[in-house]
Amino acid sequence: MTFLSFSKRESGEPLCKLMAAINESRPYIVLGTKGSFVTPISGEVFCFVNDVPGFYWNNSVKIKLLVQSH
Repeated sequence: MTFLSFSKRESGEPLCKLMAAINESRPYIVLGTKGSFVTPISGEVFCFVNDVPGFYWNNSVKIKLLVQSH
């Protein structure tokens, strides 16, 4: 295992996998390339890629998210 595998935000998931969090708290929600979920609690949804904190500066990609409120 490399240093990066121990340092990434969610160690059990691959680097650069799309993730989400409600109110920036755990547990993180794994989205991947085609994910959907219903939030278990109300709050602000944060989406991020699973990367090493402090190394998000070298990521660039475009994604489309659809957020629906019921």
